[in-house]
Amino acid sequence: MTPLTATTPITTPTTTQNATPTPTTTLIPPESSPQPEPLLQFATPLVGWMVDPTQPGQILGTTNGGASWWQSYVGSVSSQSITGTVKGIDFVNATDGWALLYGRGLIATRDGGHTWTTPTEPAALGSIVSFTFSAPGDGWAITDMGVLLQSVDGGQSWRAEMTPEPAITLCATPTGLLWFGSGSGDIYASIGGATWHLSLSGGQVAPPFHNSVGPAPQAPVPWLACVGDSTWALYQYGESAGSDPFVVERTLDGGAHWGQLMSPDGGSLVPPNPMVVLNTPSGLGATGPTSAWIFGYCGPCQTDSPSVVTTANGTSFSGSVLSTAADVYAAPVGVTFANPQDGWAVLREQPAYTGAPPGSTGPVVTTVVVATSDGGATWDVVDPDV
Repeated sequence: MTPLTATTPITTPTTTQNATPTPTTTLIPPESSPQPEPLLQFATPLVGWMVDPTQPGQILGTTNGGASWWQSYVGSVSSQSITGTVKGIDFVNATDGWALLYGRGLIATRDGGHTWTTPTEPAALGSIVSFTFSAPGDGWAITDMGVLLQSVDGGQSWRAEMTPEPAITLCATPTGLLWFGSGSGDIYASIGGATWHLSLSGGQVAPPFHNSVGPAPQAPVPWLACVGDSTWALYQYGESAGSDPFVVERTLDGGAHWGQLMSPDGGSLVPPNPMVVLNTPSGLGATGPTSAWIFGYCGPCQTDSPSVVTTANGTSFSGSVLSTAADVYAAPVGVTFANPQDGWAVLREQPAYTGAPPGSTGPVVTTVVVATSDGGATWDVVDPDV
């Protein structure tokens, strides 16, 4: 295991003004997001929502821990494009939530998803591609031009904030601590977005591989997850031989010190487990000062083997495979935790391919919801077919 090493923070803040920057070009394709957006979220151990993996314009809700689901939002999706597709959801409690519709903007609910507002978007500043809310009134968003937006009225209006570099990914906490990742791999921190300081330079992140020929690869845009003064940053370096090499940096003290949790040679802190092969990450989340999870799967594996690895101490991870049987092909959809103990995952499962006769309709694909109440050590099916 590579020991954790502290990096030296830059303590001189970069002063900014609440002025509207002038967007010049599209940095983020509107149909994509540099960081996976939440497709599944629980506000309490009973109340949650998910983007329907079979109907891209639909949101489902549950009030019994995922055992059954009801239609929360049904929207139209263009047959010629993906306009109207629900790209992500974010709830700050059991009643207040938002969803991003591709090409249309944000919709909001104040009654737990029973009714939703019409889409809104600050078109003059670009299309929103990523967003997060830390309280019913406090929201942040990033446009496809890398402009950071702030809302203090629940997303009804937005103002642009100046940043040292274009913002690509972001994370915010109810305490006012705000983080964003840049295209150069840098991570900046701020209290309320008024002033910024460089917390972690992308050049200080040790890549998971380097063949010593030529310069080390530049750090990609980091995925961010934060709670209080703790933040995790996942750097995904791109596909290589069927996997996506990645490293994880984390700080427990507001960015004063960072340490790498995945060693540069690609080794993982997950204890040896032949079933847990997490070489392609697809999600990252934080649930407490030292609690976090990583969702992923084994790209080269025959059944994909979607897995979740969790940490309770901020240092060492343990992992579990989510597939409900060895003879099914399980594709990961989403994972979420309401707290360090209670978590859920959505999978799309079908019987493993064994060869189908000509003219057959193929295996039936089902949406399966599994849950844990022990921090990810064990998972049980709560809904076998949504």
